[in-house]
Amino acid sequence: MEKLTKSLEKYLFVIYSLSKENEKISPKDLGKITGHNAASVLDFVKSLRKYNMVEYKPYKGIIITNSGIEYAKKIELKRETISNFFNKFLLLENEELKNQTEKLEYYIDENLTERFSYFLDFINFCPAEVPSWFDGIKNYMENGEMSEKCANCIEDCLNNNLKPKCKG
Repeated sequence: MEKLTKSLEKYLFVIYSLSKENEKISPKDLGKITGHNAASVLDFVKSLRKYNMVEYKPYKGIIITNSGIEYAKKIELKRETISNFFNKFLLLENEELKNQTEKLEYYIDENLTERFSYFLDFINFCPAEVPSWFDGIKNYMENGEMSEKCANCIEDCLNNNLKPKCKG
């Protein structure tokens, strides 16, 4: 399956999202959401049609094809993976999480997304508890300062030329 441009991916994903509520989407509805005029919307729709991602018939609406759904589901999975990573490890939430995910989802390549996914899977399936350093970094991000345990560990390592033995 040929890769779409970022703009076409964004349009396809909006169509996919709308198609969950309505089988047929009007160019007018698409224009309201994307902020584009009717001519621009139709240009994007025609481009997506060339890739067999959508069907369009004037006065009948836009319908996403099976190929379009398949492609959009990959975008959705990528979005979820990035969002989960940002939430779990960078502690982003709500609007900030949504905004940062949307800003980056079309610019991060599949290799990096796959690595995020592997990292998340490993952490979820690993029988060990959350890595001991995670509480330290969480505290640092939330409070802007190191926990006493982390500060003591760092000082001990520096003073004694040791490798860290994080105990959380």
